[in-house]
Amino acid sequence: MTYQLLTPTCTNRHVLLINTRASLVDLHAYGSERMRAGKDMIDSLSCITLSKIDYEDLTHFIQGAALLLRDGYDIWTVVESKALQANRQASSLSDIV
Repeated sequence: MTYQLLTPTCTNRHVLLINTRASLVDLHAYGSERMRAGKDMIDSLSCITLSKIDYEDLTHFIQGAALLLRDGYDIWTVVESKALQANRQASSLSDIV
């Protein structure tokens, strides 16, 4: 199988991988879940009075949202690449016919 590395967050070494042979539907679902969760965390932060939030809690929210959005973005780059490749193949086939 072919894998793409997720962006490392706490070390210089890559540990987590994306299966680039997974279906577009599965990759999209996985990436969307993370992007939506990260967006929801940011939305929640925008509704909180920051002067009343504990600094440690704020840090946890920001780190969690950043991690989710980073993973989601990495997955969506694979989705984009696969979609563009499929589009090129379909275009090549239509040129033959």
